[in-house]
Amino acid sequence: MALPLVDQTQFPDPSAIKLCSENLWFPVTADGEMERTHKEEIAASRVAIPATTSNSHPIAVWADAIKKARKKIERDLKKRQRPYCSRIGTQGVITRWPIQAV
Repeated sequence: MALPLVDQTQFPDPSAIKLCSENLWFPVTADGEMERTHKEEIAASRVAIPATTSNSHPIAVWADAIKKARKKIERDLKKRQRPYCSRIGTQGVITRWPIQAV
């Protein structure tokens, strides 16, 4: 099921993190600071959040990158302990790291 894009002012990050954690949804964000800005909320959740390495490329670039990284993303979702964040580069390369409690 595809979820609609929402205006962040109407659905702030902490609420999105909680909702995604409760439903085991996999949010993708262009907010490269989310893992720092919302570290406590992420650490208290069961969410896996990939972030793009920048927000200056068109959405088509990120769609291609996510397609290239699909198998790695699916493997991570099955095998990695949550919570965690990762970065997806424009070529589909993934950098992963766990979130440590504050």
